[in-house]
This record gives sequence, C-alpha cells and structure tokens, in this order.
Amino acid sequence: MVAPLDPLSRLSRLTPLEEVFGLLQSIVSPVPSREVALSHAAGCIAAADLAVTIRQPPTPIALRDGWAVRADVVADAGPYAPVELAEPPLWVEAGQALPAAADAILPPDALALRGAGAEVLTSVGPGEGVIGAGIDVEPGQILRRAGEPFRAIDAAVLRYAGLKVVPVRQPRLRLLSISNGDHPVAGVIAAAAVCRGASCTAVAADQTAEDEISRLCGADDADAVRVISGSGARARDRVLDVISRAGRLDVHGVGLVPGEATAIGRVGRPPVVVLPSLFDAALAAWLVVGRRLLACLTNAAADRKQPPAPLLRKVVSGLGLAEVVPVRYARFDSRVVDGAKGGIEPLASGHFPLHVLATADGWILVPPESEGYPAGSMVVMETFS
Repeated sequence: MVAPLDPLSRLSRLTPLEEVFGLLQSIVSPVPSREVALSHAAGCIAAADLAVTIRQPPTPIALRDGWAVRADVVADAGPYAPVELAEPPLWVEAGQALPAAADAILPPDALALRGAGAEVLTSVGPGEGVIGAGIDVEPGQILRRAGEPFRAIDAAVLRYAGLKVVPVRQPRLRLLSISNGDHPVAGVIAAAAVCRGASCTAVAADQTAEDEISRLCGADDADAVRVISGSGARARDRVLDVISRAGRLDVHGVGLVPGEATAIGRVGRPPVVVLPSLFDAALAAWLVVGRRLLACLTNAAADRKQPPAPLLRKVVSGLGLAEVVPVRYARFDSRVVDGAKGGIEPLASGHFPLHVLATADGWILVPPESEGYPAGSMVVMETFS
C-alpha cells in the first residue's frame, strides 16, 4: 500500500505509471451491476455475458418475396416441361414464416397461374430463398461479453434476439472544476467518460470554498471524482490539503509527460483524481490515468486496438517517464517508410499547443523504459474518446 503523502511537500518523486495502475487496482472495485432497458444501454459496459434463450428465427422464413413450395415437388420443372400444380402455392413476403410443408421460395416469375391451378417453370433446391431456423442465433450463443461496451448495433441485434433489459456497470463520475466556471477540458473528459460507460456530472467550486470541495470530493452519490485544479509543485495546494485533511492523499506526482502534477487520493468512499490545470496536462492525465480508473470501475475489457502503422518521423522521449504524444494519420502522405505510403505522424512533444490538438487524430504512449521510437517503428494510435 502506498503511504499517504504530505500535501505541503513539493513534487520530490514522480510515481511510475505501473505503481499508479497498481494503486488504482487495489483501491477501486467495479461498481455493482444493474439492469437497464436496452434502449438506454448504449455506451454502458456489459456486466455479464449476454446469451439468448430462444433461437432466431424460430422457424424458417423467406429470404425474398416469392412462392413457398416443396423443392422435391418442383425438382423437374423447366420452361419446356413445367410442373403443374392443382392449386397455386402460398405467396410470402421476405421475412414471413414459411408454411409447414414448404422448404424453398420460387422467384415471382417462376410460376404462371393457370385457372385454378399453376405451372412451375423453374426448379429450386431445398433451402433456396430461405433463412433457416436458428441461423441468426441459437439458444446459449453469447452475443456480447462481460466488459464490452454496448454499441448501437448491439442494441438492434439484442432486441431482435428477444432481450429487453441488460445488466450494465455504469459508474457515476463527478467532474469538479476548481475555477470560476467549467474548465475548457471538462467537456472533453465528460463526453469521453460517457462514451466509456459512465454517467457524468460537471460542477464547479471556488478554490477558497474548502468545505464545499471536501463535500464534493467525498459524497457517496459519486463513484469517482475528477478534480481539475492546479495540483502543481508549489509548497501549498488547497485541493490537496483538503483531500489530505478529509481523507488520504496517496500520490502527488506521476511519471507522465505532460501530467506530472496528477494526484490521487480518497475522501470517504470514492477515489479522487486531481488533474493539473494546464489543458494538455489535464487531457494527458485523463487519457492515461483517468481511463484506467474508469476501467477499474466498469471492469471493462481492454480496448480493441487499431492496426499498427509506421511512424513517419522519430519520437524522442525522456527515459524514465511515460509520454503522451499527439499524432495524426497521414493516409496520403508522399513519404514512404519501409514500403508503406503514409502512416502516423507525431505532432508535438512535451507540451501540446492547442492548434496541434485541433489537427490531431489521436495519440500514442511512449513507455517510460523507452527513449522514443525511430522513424518506421510500428505504433498504435489511440483515440481521444
């Protein structure tokens, strides 16, 4: 367990990211699951494997409009030797269930009505023009795994499979800006948190309102609190002082560039992550530390990674510190690296100017044991959401 810190001390030690992740794993537990209507599940994280109990479709259905027939009855039909039927077969629309005796669908022009009967002009094989029973999903088949997010397509598929409610983990996140109003990065973090399964409430407090800050950090109506504040290296920080007095300050200073001044503590039950006030530092701390905290609360599975792409220019990073580097994907770049045209282009290092973030497609993380990547290295770009 990490020993509590003195909030009056300067940033004398930057806690390595692996230690930070280990701390989060030890102090944060997944929130309880609850059932929500399928229509409200988009963005939430599945709390259990979702298996269907009935097959879909339950009986064979028509894949196309046409005449429902038994294939063996019309097996020898042709334009010069039509098969005569005493009664016309049943006409069905695409998606309708087949009559019990039918196993194929004749195209509309493959049959000619003749008085009370009909002539079949084309043969069909068993199953032709038909969606078989259970071909979409069989009982017990898992359609979404625990820890995976619900997407719009999942809601449609699960509704078709007969599910109306689903179990989810949806942590309540409080985003507290210590300023005269919402911090500019607060909207980015709130939107990204919702995309990753949380509900998010944004509030603001004056830095002198210590009792209010203490209450907002420790209230039980939130599962985690993100504070955007000036958690820098100065001798005294009001927010960290409040956290230390009202609870426990575990980390002040993380081995992450930008974002070194990130702090982690607890006031009552919810964990509190204090983000630096600089836009780029707050964003980087959210991307690396905030996301990990949210994954602990939702028990989310690892993100599906984008395919790696070659780095167009080298990235130089300081040894011992992890670094967030904004990048863009240059699909039609004229440069060729190892035979691949285009790739990932680094845009900044250390500090992110706002105009850089406006053109970035995502970011990469250089691990602390690396001094960077040479041009041509295969890297994976993460998104900001």
